[in-house]
Amino acid sequence: MKYFYYLICFLIISCQSTSVDDEKITTNHIKLVRSYLSQCLYPQALFEIKKALSLDPESYIINNVAGVVYFSMKQYNQAQAHFMKSIEGKPDYTEAQVNLAQTLIERKKYNKALFYLKKAEKDLTYINPSKVHSRIGEIYYYQKKYFLSKKYLMTAAQVDEKNCSAPYYLGRMNYDQGAYKKAIEQFNKMKVCQKDFVKIHSSCQKPITDHYFYQARSEIRIKQFRSAKENLKLFVEKSDGNHPLLKEAQVLLEGL
Repeated sequence: MKYFYYLICFLIISCQSTSVDDEKITTNHIKLVRSYLSQCLYPQALFEIKKALSLDPESYIINNVAGVVYFSMKQYNQAQAHFMKSIEGKPDYTEAQVNLAQTLIERKKYNKALFYLKKAEKDLTYINPSKVHSRIGEIYYYQKKYFLSKKYLMTAAQVDEKNCSAPYYLGRMNYDQGAYKKAIEQFNKMKVCQKDFVKIHSSCQKPITDHYFYQARSEIRIKQFRSAKENLKLFVEKSDGNHPLLKEAQVLLEGL
């Protein structure tokens, strides 16, 4: 659920329009949208995508990008509507199917999300199959179908070692099952993956920090207190002040 932070950077931006002049104008709007999203300038991104929609409101590509803008603003109803319109315009548009599934995951509509991801899984030409596998694995994790979750997450990691979602959910799964050493191993992979990701992509959004917390909890379980303390400090330092796990982390830190 947390990894739309990475999705924007994998967004496929292209353009389709009704005339040559409109196509050029629309392409410029889409480029501006991508730039504004990378800087978290959401009002500006929304302004530009509305301009693009006014030129070609039926474009499946523009509607997909509009969905990304609304998703970034956490306006999930609007995002879902645009992703659906994109798919209506091009039923086999895998990118919109994956984005719609991500929106449905955020809304905890896991079975509906799984429907679109299973369709996307069949597209052997899709540029980012690892994303599809990790999203399916994420859903199975939340449904506590650990065998299936592990299968898909392992596949995602094998297809793309830079997929940061896979080690996170593999770590969470191992933590839930009491396999703390395996959990720590996966969370360490998550750290490396996230560090490499930040080197390649710039993003104004705060990085994911939950892995520090769950790694620390795992280390406390196996009495690796020094390392646990370091990870809790990193979690507190890097997390948003409203993070739901922050108070618990502070209590744990005081006890070490």
